[in-house]
Amino acid sequence: MVQMRTCAGLFVVLGILVAGYAVATVPKRKGKIIPAPAVIARAMPDCNVQVSWPRTNRIVVLERKLGNETLFSPLEVMDTGTSHYIDSTVPANQIVVYRLVPQHFQYLSEIGKEAGTMVSFPAPPAPSLRRVAVDSVVVTVSAWHEFALAAIIERRIHGVYAEIGRIPPKETEFLDGGMSVGGYQRYRLRYQGSTYVGPPSASDSILLNLDPPVGLLLTDVDDHTVRLSWESASELAAASEVEKRSVDGVFRYRLSKGTSTWTDSERRAGAITLYSVRFICNEDSSDFSRPVSSDFILEPVTGLAADSIHDLAVRLAWSPPRHNATSYVVERSTDSLSYASLAVLPAGVHEYADTTVSRGQRYFYRVRSLARDGTMVFSKPIVESIPSVTRGMVLVSGEGQGASFYMDALEVTVEQYVAFCHATRREPPPDPGFSGYVNYWTRPTQCPAVNVSWKDALQFCNWRSTIVGLQTAYDSLGNAISGSNGFRLPSRELYWRAWACRSDSVSNLLDADDGWETVCCAPMIEADFPHVRHLKGNVWEWVEDMVEDSARMVLGGSYCTPSNLANAIPEFCYREEYRSPSLGFRCVLYNP
Repeated sequence: MVQMRTCAGLFVVLGILVAGYAVATVPKRKGKIIPAPAVIARAMPDCNVQVSWPRTNRIVVLERKLGNETLFSPLEVMDTGTSHYIDSTVPANQIVVYRLVPQHFQYLSEIGKEAGTMVSFPAPPAPSLRRVAVDSVVVTVSAWHEFALAAIIERRIHGVYAEIGRIPPKETEFLDGGMSVGGYQRYRLRYQGSTYVGPPSASDSILLNLDPPVGLLLTDVDDHTVRLSWESASELAAASEVEKRSVDGVFRYRLSKGTSTWTDSERRAGAITLYSVRFICNEDSSDFSRPVSSDFILEPVTGLAADSIHDLAVRLAWSPPRHNATSYVVERSTDSLSYASLAVLPAGVHEYADTTVSRGQRYFYRVRSLARDGTMVFSKPIVESIPSVTRGMVLVSGEGQGASFYMDALEVTVEQYVAFCHATRREPPPDPGFSGYVNYWTRPTQCPAVNVSWKDALQFCNWRSTIVGLQTAYDSLGNAISGSNGFRLPSRELYWRAWACRSDSVSNLLDADDGWETVCCAPMIEADFPHVRHLKGNVWEWVEDMVEDSARMVLGGSYCTPSNLANAIPEFCYREEYRSPSLGFRCVLYNP
């Protein structure tokens, strides 16, 4: 019992001693607790951060916590009087937080206020690429970061990006040359600091293709010479190579840079030759262009034709053959059997005028193509008849009434008058507006030319005389020229004399039973004209005679003249400038 009490007393004494020791080891708070200074963090170039704080007489520890960390880690012990620190181990694009802690602190309230920042060092924009030569690309940096000291240019080589160069901030372009053509080249950028390389930009690519020439054209110079010409599919210059394939083998000709033509003066006659062209750049080349062929065979001229103006000359024209001959020989015959040479012309001339023809004669023409080696080939012949001056006219004999003369069997037709307008570059007369004759002047018909003034008729007579080699019958004032053998308007006397040679049994008058409401066209009545037609009816006709007050006489009546007023040849008169849909004219010849 005594022993148990003694043990209990000992435990009480030990507990009191332990409790007293514990109380003695806990420091007592003395006055107000002063925390460590608050820090200020500022990002600097090249992933550096400057941390600053007010001066303190305490030794403090600078701690740091990165954005992906949960606890602060000691960074540096700061002596008293120190007020800043440069942290050069900060990763880019992460938040970093700093604080000061007294070296031997007892309470959490002694920890200084935190401050955070982030060093932004982003990826550059994707590069801008521009091709400046067949094998060269300019890489452009479009923007710079304030902390970047250079831009790294990277190109993808065998699947991996590798650095190919750097440019400083004051420059924006980098030239990358000497690459192989025919594929894509991919580039990207990085910003470079003094100790840190930023993340890569988005990439961009450019195709360094070398397209073959386009528009390959082969032009015959002569029977043994051809000229090739071509264009580039882009503005990038490159040397060219021509390939020639013939029965003699395959030949290649290297041309200087920028050349786009080539002449082959050794083409073989009678053999097919193929030509193609490609571009060459260093050790690379484009595909060959599509070939063009040359199969020189001397061919005749085509489209040999004579003009439609039947004057005292035959004007021939033709199209050259596909392969140019060295010369042409124009030949003429009167029987299509025996041809005589008229002229030898160089290859560039494709027309000829034969001025040695005679009226009323029929001629055969052909053109002979000649090659340098004497080969020749003839065109198909054409036939050209030279009409007589009096074609389409009727001879009115004198029979004791005066000299014989010729008169047009019909009024001057639309076909004749339109040819006159084209040759003299004048507009046709106004459209008469006849029903059944739409666009009266656009179809070469045998209907009478109407809406023609007296002076228009005189100018037609002079033109008609000129194209067949006769003298003009009127001067510029409209006065008749004495002794002229050209076409002229009939006088009233000749008109009456021709009336005896007429063939009209029924005239085209207003109420005649002829089926015509306006003018009638001659070919619809008869093909040949052995007699004068329509001296009465159809259209009034100008004559030379002048009546009172400077008016000119018109004779014959028209489709709108009542038949009861046309027992004889109707007569009327108009001013020289008068035009009417019912008024035309015809010509006569005294001494053709």
